[in-house]
Amino acid sequence: MNKIIIFFIIILNNVVYSSKHNDIQHISTKNDDKSVVTLLEEECNKSNKRCTDIGIMYINGNGVKKNYEKANQFFKKSCTLGFMEGCLNEASSYYLGLGYTKDYKKAEVLYSKACENGYVQGCYNLGVLYLIGNQIGQNYLKAKIFFDKSCQKDFYQGCVNLGVIYKNGYGVKQDYFKATKLYKKACDAGLTEGCFNLGVSYNNGEGVPHNYLKSLKLYEKTCQNGLAKGCYNAATIYHDTNSKVYDTKKAKILYKKACDYGFDKGCINLKKFRRKNK
Repeated sequence: MNKIIIFFIIILNNVVYSSKHNDIQHISTKNDDKSVVTLLEEECNKSNKRCTDIGIMYINGNGVKKNYEKANQFFKKSCTLGFMEGCLNEASSYYLGLGYTKDYKKAEVLYSKACENGYVQGCYNLGVLYLIGNQIGQNYLKAKIFFDKSCQKDFYQGCVNLGVIYKNGYGVKQDYFKATKLYKKACDAGLTEGCFNLGVSYNNGEGVPHNYLKSLKLYEKTCQNGLAKGCYNAATIYHDTNSKVYDTKKAKILYKKACDYGFDKGCINLKKFRRKNK
């Protein structure tokens, strides 16, 4: 079986902005969006939680024109008043350069504040910052510490990234067993990327006995969840003439899925497949 490159999730965009206050929807059922903003702005003066909600509306353009600068004003107010979600979101604006000049050092300070005050997403985002290293310097040891913190609090993206640190030996002794255990924890919790990386472990025989049928099952599961690389990896197993499950029809379907999801290698292999089978 071919070695398959591991998929390491460090996609901060999926987690950076956060607002947990579902009662906004209750207000929205009785008021138009602009009225909601007015009501929330009034409540912001009474509750720092509402300041974050307003910031999210301006970030996403929900009922108001997108205005990153105004969003950041509300995040900053919320953070200053001690609401860690506001700190997290202001940090994300610095990280992404939305309404602020991109500044990883300021993001680091704010993510640290959120993490120190028990906001697990801040710990995870710190790990990403130290892994990437822009402006603040790459530091695998610190990345490991903060991914570990987030994983221990069941923020499963942290488990996956910690697993990859052990898998590749980034600042630690390489340990496939620990990596696979962490992927399994994330996968069991329903995180698609954890299942994908666990599939890679079985495919490559890293930390577990080589078992391409188990890896195939995991790849197909991630493909059903919309992960293009899961579709692609499953296709390569079906397309392998040495595989007991060799099936060109299934391979073609999965290459097409990977391509449809935007994975270029899926498109390339699909074209090769079609030319060869004309």
